[in-house]
Amino acid sequence: MDKRIVFDIETVRFNWDEHADMLPNFSCGEEDEHKALGQYFNGCTKCSDSKLYIVRHKTSNEVIGLFALSCSSVTRTEPATAYSSSPDVVPAIELKAFALSEDYQHKTLDGFEDRITIGDIVIGLVKSQVKWIVDNVCGARYIILYSVDSAINFYSRNGFVSFNEYVFSTPSNYSDGCTGMFMSMFRRVPA
Repeated sequence: MDKRIVFDIETVRFNWDEHADMLPNFSCGEEDEHKALGQYFNGCTKCSDSKLYIVRHKTSNEVIGLFALSCSSVTRTEPATAYSSSPDVVPAIELKAFALSEDYQHKTLDGFEDRITIGDIVIGLVKSQVKWIVDNVCGARYIILYSVDSAINFYSRNGFVSFNEYVFSTPSNYSDGCTGMFMSMFRRVPA
């Protein structure tokens, strides 16, 4: 796929009146994930804990991906300082939902030395959106998410690591059987 597509992709806040007609044509290829996304996007007026976004092609208006962001927190398993005896609860932004259109999954971009996929570009847009929120709206130290097994390598390749011994977080209703992952907004967390 030609790398010029990068300039034709944009992220916009989901608005039911403007974007609802785009949803029926979107499929991520995974039935369970598609149902979870439907609960967010089809019931967006009931979903006050998340802000919904569409990643689309500017010219064709085709939906490339969908994602939802929400405020959250994590508890570091070690105290923040030597003087503190309790774990440190820190703010985070949770990527509550993320899906890439089946048509764009595993598509690599020509013209780059490294293997860069459309998914890498889209998750980069998500991280940019979170960075803007952290810089301009409310502070947070981490981006967290709960990954299905088939996407762990994708998120790892894009800077996320498993919670493991670093933090503790209670998963949401949509994350049963998923792996908790996070990424620091300020520096890479050692793997």
